[in-house]
Amino acid sequence: MKKAPFEAAPEGKLLNSGERRKLILMGVLVLLVVVAFVYVKVQDSNRKASELNEIAASDDEISVQLVVPELDPDILAGKILDAREGDRVLLQRETLDPLLEYTGALHAGHFSALGILPLDAESQAAIAGAPEEHRGAAFLARGWIDDMDQRVGPEGRREHHGRLRLEDESYCHFVVRDLPDGLIIDDFVRLDGLFLKLFRSEAESGWVEGPLLVGAELVDSWPRPAEIDKAELLSKLAQITDDTLDGGLTGLGGETFDAQWLLMDDILRGGYEDMDWEQAATLEDGNLVNIMTNGHAWRGAPFKIPIARNMDLWTSAPGENPARVDKITMGWIGSWTWTNNKSAVLHYVMPYDAEELRGARLISARGFFVKNFAYETRDGNLRVAPFFVLTHLEEFIPPADNTIKYIGVGVCSLAGAIIVLIYFGLRRDKRRAAEFQADLVRRRRARRERAQAKELD
Repeated sequence: MKKAPFEAAPEGKLLNSGERRKLILMGVLVLLVVVAFVYVKVQDSNRKASELNEIAASDDEISVQLVVPELDPDILAGKILDAREGDRVLLQRETLDPLLEYTGALHAGHFSALGILPLDAESQAAIAGAPEEHRGAAFLARGWIDDMDQRVGPEGRREHHGRLRLEDESYCHFVVRDLPDGLIIDDFVRLDGLFLKLFRSEAESGWVEGPLLVGAELVDSWPRPAEIDKAELLSKLAQITDDTLDGGLTGLGGETFDAQWLLMDDILRGGYEDMDWEQAATLEDGNLVNIMTNGHAWRGAPFKIPIARNMDLWTSAPGENPARVDKITMGWIGSWTWTNNKSAVLHYVMPYDAEELRGARLISARGFFVKNFAYETRDGNLRVAPFFVLTHLEEFIPPADNTIKYIGVGVCSLAGAIIVLIYFGLRRDKRRAAEFQADLVRRRRARRERAQAKELD
């Protein structure tokens, strides 16, 4: 007997066994396509996250908790005499010694946590108006050594007493335990200390008065001129020599140190805000080779650094410095377009805190070339890379590529459309099969009726 072209599904079923197998197979195939798409997307996301974490994970994170010892206010309260001029030439050991002991354990971080303020005209006026309210308060003073002598304190410990002439031509007095080596009169220093009392001392021009600060040490510092001496900057740049692999290693000290801080001070003062950076050269592969082979000709030249890879970035407190910045950013930049055999990376410093860019994958920058700098790689080899002082550093976020997303949406939409078409196609086939079966039933019934009619005849 010839097989019927349409087979009706069993009663109560939408599909017959063959149709169900076909639909299940197509559904599995569609599911595999969707799973493959999701897998590719997840792998791509994990790859990007891994690349971003390479920078942050390059060094072990060290968490340091700063503990600031507490000063007992009863040590100073009501025990210091400085209301009259005669009282201001006296130094009482009962209040000086505890303060010297307390400040001996402090460093710059502690003073910062104590809310240190610059000893400027406003601070001096506040102290002079209400000295009792400022006992033990932290102040930062910078100036030239105007007078200094060494004394012996309790238990034979050395003390250094003296006077600073500040940059505004006012004065402050100091008592510290330590001095920089070779410090002499007229050297410029920084003092972080706690206010003890108003004090008077005799200078060549007569009696001078100012706050007395007690601290741990004096630190070498630099006076800050009203404006940057461009001639001095150019002179320092001209004296720099590039590092070479055959033994010419000068590092980042000396003239390089002076030049980089003059540049950073000028940047902080806005010395390059009006500069037309569109006219600056771009640090492409050819210019990088020129810098590496003839650094002297490019010393101090401005460059635009196009989109490149953020190899590493960190911030630090540089300590006392000519630009008087609290935080600087240093790091390494590399580019896949620097294909020469000289260097594929550069080293930089910037006078800003750019910690927020630590996790950036791509960055662009602007800055000035200073020198070719020798460094040691992780495997112990010595290499040379350009060293820049940057004025600007920013993250580059490439526009989102939605191609894969669109392909995925298209695949899912097509899969859904196919399933819908299959569903309605099978319903149509079932209806046609049912109609065909009903037609067969009618034909068989008609044949039986004709056969019965013939028998009756």
